[in-house]
Amino acid sequence: MTHELESNVENHPNLKSDKHISTLLNQIEESQNTILDSNLLYNQYVTYYNSVIYSFPANIF
Repeated sequence: MTHELESNVENHPNLKSDKHISTLLNQIEESQNTILDSNLLYNQYVTYYNSVIYSFPANIF
């Protein structure tokens, strides 16, 4: 959806200069960055969890 909005804005230069559209695009970009950061953090936690689970039996013996 973001790409559609950006392509529509690029096709209509007066939309690009509109303050509300500019603010909306910035908010969408910030949201996408937040989602990306959260996804990376989640993957790190899952990797750590999986490594602890696989090494757990070795800790007992």
